[in-house]
Amino acid sequence: MEALLCFGAASCSIEDTNLGAPKEQEIYSDGPIPWQSGKRQLWKESTITALFAAGDDVGEALAMAANSVGLKEMPLYEVEELEDCDWVLEVESQFKPVEVSQGLWIVPKWSQPPDAKALNVIIDPGLAFGTGEHPTTRLCLQWLHHVVSPGDKILDYGTGSGILSIAALKMGAAHAVGVDIDPVAISSAEYNASLNNLKPDTLQVYVAPADGDDPVPKEFTDFDVVAANILLNPLVELVGRITGYCKPGGLVGVSGILVEQVPQVKEAYSKYLEGIAVSYDNGWACVSGRKKRFVQTTAETTDSQELHS
Repeated sequence: MEALLCFGAASCSIEDTNLGAPKEQEIYSDGPIPWQSGKRQLWKESTITALFAAGDDVGEALAMAANSVGLKEMPLYEVEELEDCDWVLEVESQFKPVEVSQGLWIVPKWSQPPDAKALNVIIDPGLAFGTGEHPTTRLCLQWLHHVVSPGDKILDYGTGSGILSIAALKMGAAHAVGVDIDPVAISSAEYNASLNNLKPDTLQVYVAPADGDDPVPKEFTDFDVVAANILLNPLVELVGRITGYCKPGGLVGVSGILVEQVPQVKEAYSKYLEGIAVSYDNGWACVSGRKKRFVQTTAETTDSQELHS
């Protein structure tokens, strides 16, 4: 579903294809999802419903989404035109306050925080990815809640709604930088920041340029904590850049990956990180670790071998 949201879907939902039939599988419960069980809770047959704007090329969006998650074939799909309705009320009915970690709530702007004394992050859902309901967002928020220290400098690579940056600042971080390829996401992050009454200039957001140049000004390097909740391919392709923003001894956490993609991500990041850990949520994963103080390159390895031969 994250891939569909990245490629133009306004919203997504998933349900058992056999819902209401004898083959229906009840896999969810009211209890907490195991933090590090690694168990995937998926139906054998699932139906995903995605909303797109009228005029969008749905086939192209589905093809790009399928390719981004490594599907070899396009899934079967059908397109249905919906009648006009009050989408504001429709969206508001779908998003409720959610406690993603003990004492950390994500609250839609139209709702009252269930616990006024808790750490409440106020957002406008639907403008960009990151509402606190998707497992990858929850995993990143839970990880940040565990690792952020007062005064930290945070990089949120693929900021979307800005939810990770805003939450980190409310956890005590001194400064956060958000980066995204989508200008709409940048506007969303700025708007959500205003909803949370953050101190001026504590959050700065930038659009990543199309030419591949470094999207973060050089004066904002050496971050204490780097979070990247994007997709598998960019996580692997940009491993040097993402880890490069983090200072030696700092912490890096990446998500947007399925459980079966964890080995590929661990292999890519093990060159740069030590003490790698993996947390799981309903078939998705977050890989995190501490940046090594010295990363040995191939050239350095060769030189060392020559000196000792």
